[in-house]
Amino acid sequence: MDLNDSKVVNSIGISYLIEIIEKLNESSGKLYFTNLDPTIEKTFNIMGLFQFAEKVDSVDEALQK
Repeated sequence: MDLNDSKVVNSIGISYLIEIIEKLNESSGKLYFTNLDPTIEKTFNIMGLFQFAEKVDSVDEALQK
């Protein structure tokens, strides 16, 4: 998921991301984040999202995984 144009993710956005991660886990899928604003990255760290999804440097890197 390329978040280049996103500067903030609110609680509703976090809940949607958790839902997506849960659905992907059911099918052995994986969610990757790229182009994270520092504020969003800090929020994801606090929420523990990086335990279930991974930060990558580019969309191409995510597609190679």
